[in-house]
Amino acid sequence: MRDHLHNVATIFRNSLSRRDLRHVEIASGLFTGSEWATWLAFLVYAYHHGGTAAASTISLVPLVVSALASPFLGAVASRHRTGQVLLAGYCAQGLTMAASAVAIAAGGPFGLVLVIAVLVNLAVTVIRPPLAHLLPTLVSTPDELTAANAMSGWLAGAGRVLAPVLVGVLINRQGPALALVATAAISLVAAALMIGIAGPAPHGKESSPVRQLKGNLKAATKEPASRTLLVLYLYYFAVVGAIDLLCVVLAVGVLHMSAGGTGFLNAAIGVGVILAGGVTSLIVGRRHLSGFMVSGLLGGVFVLAALGLHATVMLAFVALAMAGIGGSVFEVTMQTLLQRTVASDAISGVFSIVETLMNIGLASGVLLVRVGSAVDGNRGALVAPAAIGVILVLVLFRRIRRIDSSARVPVVQIRLLQRIDLFHGLGAPELEGLAQRLEPVELPEGLPVVTQGDPGDLYYAVAQGTLEVNGTAPSSTTWSKETDSARSPWCTAFPGPPR
Repeated sequence: MRDHLHNVATIFRNSLSRRDLRHVEIASGLFTGSEWATWLAFLVYAYHHGGTAAASTISLVPLVVSALASPFLGAVASRHRTGQVLLAGYCAQGLTMAASAVAIAAGGPFGLVLVIAVLVNLAVTVIRPPLAHLLPTLVSTPDELTAANAMSGWLAGAGRVLAPVLVGVLINRQGPALALVATAAISLVAAALMIGIAGPAPHGKESSPVRQLKGNLKAATKEPASRTLLVLYLYYFAVVGAIDLLCVVLAVGVLHMSAGGTGFLNAAIGVGVILAGGVTSLIVGRRHLSGFMVSGLLGGVFVLAALGLHATVMLAFVALAMAGIGGSVFEVTMQTLLQRTVASDAISGVFSIVETLMNIGLASGVLLVRVGSAVDGNRGALVAPAAIGVILVLVLFRRIRRIDSSARVPVVQIRLLQRIDLFHGLGAPELEGLAQRLEPVELPEGLPVVTQGDPGDLYYAVAQGTLEVNGTAPSSTTWSKETDSARSPWCTAFPGPPR
């Protein structure tokens, strides 16, 4: 265990010693925090300006515009280096946030703030895809990539908790304008970190956004199981959109907390997401996941509905933390089930559709709260997501039950990868997704597997048998599933032709 922890620490230290990688990681964490903080500040401003109707509008309009514009913005961004796109995106995000702070502080019209909010969200839309593309190009070994991905997850989790708290404190002191000044400064710091990081050159000419969308839709809707999962994913994003607005309704309209209470309630959700890590680690390799998925989905909305019947500040914090746990369990099981039911060559297209569904679902959630509020006030807004969820699960119940039976679970491959230190940092969906792509290779005795000078385009894990290495192996000349299996049951090629 001590040797393992020492190796992990060395990998992280080496990764963070790289200037470009360190700057991209920190900028990504700042971006995540500023994005959460900004929208909470917008929601609080709008709710105080015009109640639920204004808060719904400032959520809905930017989401609709981004959903329509994102394919075209992505096509434009793909023609430039990823580092340059991120620099421009962070700058645009910071400047538009600063403009919104000035407009709010000066008492500008709500319509002006709404237009600026749309521009902020467009900048955020541009940032996400190149960020995912840039990170793997900045590392030199698989270990460093694992460490970089783990660090990204930690920073995102920290931002999910700390950013809402920051918003709450700043709003209590000076109102939403001060919170937006802070988020603008954070975004501009992220932009400064990207100076000098160009990123890889763009690929060749991309197909049109419309053609890409049609191809992705075809891949996503080919299997009945994937269609059912995507419907549930759409509902989940609607719940996420509803919760953002419901935190404002709870803090101000129900619990009568201070203006910054919205941020503190949102932080409870982030705490729940972090606590869910212990739960989601238990699902790796399990065949039956649909029960976990539905439980996570409905569990989160049921606790919100309970707040509609009886709410206190303490119960609100506990309920929102439970909603965070439920949402995290749902996301992990959903991603895993999609990987099991969709052909490996169609996964990328399906998750592109998920990105589109996110904007549609978030906007639908805002409308759901608005309708619930019109029917039965704050109680209706809190109960509406649970009511829709129960109806949806009942309608799709038979299809949901068939998902597990049609899924492919690579149990043997998962167990093999779990014994490899390199993959210990991967979450359940990522580990199982990698296991789905393993291809068995049987080699006759004495056949060379890897020769010095060959391109490094394959990774071998020894499942059975022994690999002998001729050359300057550091400590051992044979590698097998049994040899040193607790540390690294995998094949490493050293200089010299093996046999």
